[in-house]
Amino acid sequence: MTDYGDDRLGIEPVSAANRTRSPRNTMQLAAEKEFCVGGPFPISYSPLGELFVLAFFGVAGVAGTYWLACGAIGPAPIVAGVAIGLFAAAVLLVNNHRDRVEDARAGRRTVAILIGADATRWLYAALMLAPFLALAPLMRLMPDAHVGAAILSAPFALAIVVRFFRERLGRGLNAILARTAQVQLAFAFLLCAGAIL
Repeated sequence: MTDYGDDRLGIEPVSAANRTRSPRNTMQLAAEKEFCVGGPFPISYSPLGELFVLAFFGVAGVAGTYWLACGAIGPAPIVAGVAIGLFAAAVLLVNNHRDRVEDARAGRRTVAILIGADATRWLYAALMLAPFLALAPLMRLMPDAHVGAAILSAPFALAIVVRFFRERLGRGLNAILARTAQVQLAFAFLLCAGAIL
């Protein structure tokens, strides 16, 4: 299997044959853990988690990958990154909503704790539906592509939003968390397929 990594970027190559932890990879994981749950201002204890996820798993992930592949950046990958990142933030929001009682006892101040259950549901709806609004500027930025195909995942997003409004705290939120990630995957797949075809 091919190794995917680039020593110039500080990314540790990974392969199916070699899953051992190198000292550098271990240091990377330790630094990530320190940033998220340790240090003077851990993100997981603050209301900045969703914003962090939007920025790094959305904009940086999509636009950064585009830049690595093409050597340039423009507005389309940034808009696409925001759309993907909104879904990623929704995944974290469901997790934080599910764990709100335990997190509050542990001293965490996540968005779900700060704004309450009702506002969390409305924020979740916004995070799940706003990516579809990003399709309009993407279609203008990429007129020869078929990125509008991602709208086909909208009924699934709407269905999971309705379910989230009805679900009580408990194990049922685990299924919503998984479905949220599945909607993100479907949207991303359709967006990419529409961009290349």
